[in-house]
Amino acid sequence: MVARAASFLLLADSRASFEIEGEKPARGRLERWGRAVLQAGKNPLTLDEIVRLHTVLIEDTRFTRAGLRPDGVFLGERDHEGDPLPEFIGARPQDLQAIDAGNYCR
Repeated sequence: MVARAASFLLLADSRASFEIEGEKPARGRLERWGRAVLQAGKNPLTLDEIVRLHTVLIEDTRFTRAGLRPDGVFLGERDHEGDPLPEFIGARPQDLQAIDAGNYCR
């Protein structure tokens, strides 16, 4: 019963998170998100584990490649000259290599 309650709360929390972002994901996407969240933290955090969790989320990699992005990423807008006005700047892929070396997440 506790597992069912936790699963229900996770699904409700995930729906709320997607709503905050203005997204309306399909139920299958919400379920994949829940599976990934439940699995996260059970294994040491390595690049292989990040890719494994990513494939849980994506499931169908025909159109989206799992793994680290080859380029940098930011979330935000661009100004009138096309320059970025970031709200979030993601880690550079080359910086994440330190995870496998055990320098960040143990």
